[in-house]
Amino acid sequence: MSSQNTYQSVVRGASLLLAFSLPSKTVLIIGGGNLAATRAFAALQADARVVVWVEGGLDSVCDELAYRASQQELQVCDLEGDRELDTFLSKPETQVSFAFITDTSMGTTKEKRSTQSLMRLREILRRHRVPTNVADMPALCDFTIPATHRFSHSKTLEPSSLQLAVTTNGRGCRLASRIRRDVVSKLPPTVADAVETISQLRSHAKALDEEQMNGSCAASAESDDCIPSTPNNPVPQLSVVPESTAEETCKRRMRWIAQISEFWPLDKLGSLTAEEQKAIVTERSPPVDSSNTLPPSSRHSLGDQPRSLGRILLLGSGPGHPSLLTLAAHHVLTKQATLVLSDKLVPAPVLALIPSHVRVKIAKKFPGNAEGAQSELMVEAVESARRGEVVVRVSH
Repeated sequence: MSSQNTYQSVVRGASLLLAFSLPSKTVLIIGGGNLAATRAFAALQADARVVVWVEGGLDSVCDELAYRASQQELQVCDLEGDRELDTFLSKPETQVSFAFITDTSMGTTKEKRSTQSLMRLREILRRHRVPTNVADMPALCDFTIPATHRFSHSKTLEPSSLQLAVTTNGRGCRLASRIRRDVVSKLPPTVADAVETISQLRSHAKALDEEQMNGSCAASAESDDCIPSTPNNPVPQLSVVPESTAEETCKRRMRWIAQISEFWPLDKLGSLTAEEQKAIVTERSPPVDSSNTLPPSSRHSLGDQPRSLGRILLLGSGPGHPSLLTLAAHHVLTKQATLVLSDKLVPAPVLALIPSHVRVKIAKKFPGNAEGAQSELMVEAVESARRGEVVVRVSH
């Protein structure tokens, strides 16, 4: 064993961030104000059964909780005493996963719960081993609530599976909300669609794996066990190993999807068509739209005569900002290209200039595979140019 410690040092004080799905589990909320309604809404979206305990029952809850109770989305109970709560938690069918004590908040509409009453509640919940969050009292919390945002699909506007959470571990909730808003504002509107695309790619890949390996690779593809330990581990490309075993094809396909997740622009991922997705998992290029007309000749007067063959143009993306491209480079990307072959390091704002009808293919370059990936792009460029396309090879 090496005498030198090469492992990362432990720096304590962080939280263990987890995400729970709570079907058939109960979330208990004590209090009936607006904060209780916020906690109830979050629990309902996690498929939990929500029970609200408040002194006075339905007559003491805010409008939102009253509405959700009328729609049978949650249950409101009259909390008459601590003993009644103890009895409720003792029932085997209850299965309370989390509890939120909200009537200690500074913004509660009712009289705040007394310290003595709060400590009795905490003792009961601890005895029943129910993790509890107490509003405005971080020292009494078993867990804190991050500032969260649930993204929507860009076309349907329906809530997606993508959520973002920011926590300050109870040291600045308002600031966490501001940071969350800033992060969300900087992400493209199609970021939720990108998640859906990756999910579909993985489903397509698993189906092909089951077909090609008769289920031998399907179990490992269900997690990422079919992929080496990191997306940067080399997997032979088609141009390097033209005749691959089914297992090698499985590994290469899942590695490629992992690389797409790591490096492709989110806008590109979110806009992939079903045909493009199929081409990715089958390691083929999508068919060329023969209805596309050839663009005009180069602005650099490289020739004005009609061509039966296409061209291959090499283009640098410059410092990275679209406004710093030369006029010629901008014209090539926006007016001439019918196929763009790009390195994964080309900035997303530059790729965003490319019209939506132009095919864009990102290089499969990663450590150990750069040469093979470059060969694939070269073959793609030559074959496409022979079909009459204008191929633009962009590098950073």
